[in-house]
Amino acid sequence: MIRLLVILGILGLLVTGEPVSAPVGAIPTQGLVVSLRDGQTVTIAGTGLTITASKVTDFSSTGCLGGPIGCRDQVELEVTRGAEIRRITLYRLHAPPEKLAESGVQPLQERLGGRQALLFGYTITLTALQAKQVTVRVEKATE
Repeated sequence: MIRLLVILGILGLLVTGEPVSAPVGAIPTQGLVVSLRDGQTVTIAGTGLTITASKVTDFSSTGCLGGPIGCRDQVELEVTRGAEIRRITLYRLHAPPEKLAESGVQPLQERLGGRQALLFGYTITLTALQAKQVTVRVEKATE
């Protein structure tokens, strides 16, 4: 039901061009999944969070040197709560971290970000990245 409401909200943005509000009172235990296109902003109701996909980079779709393991597919997100703004970069993993290390790819810990980030008491996880669209899961962080 929640995913349906989020999809309907996103369709509303595509039709009206206005920012979308994910219409939920509280984030369910398994999190809320939201899809964003490059430049799109989504407000997550009940959390005070606003997420903007500032820049989506998908080298794998167009090809890059080193094959998909070496492609630095990423999304730059701007996450806002009230007057606080945080900018994060999340990466799409093409292989398990051990395989990346064997291939000479810089470990995730040394990059600017990883596949997920903890901000404002929520975990934001990149679950899909294709062309100029990303899908992230937002869930209440466990202490």
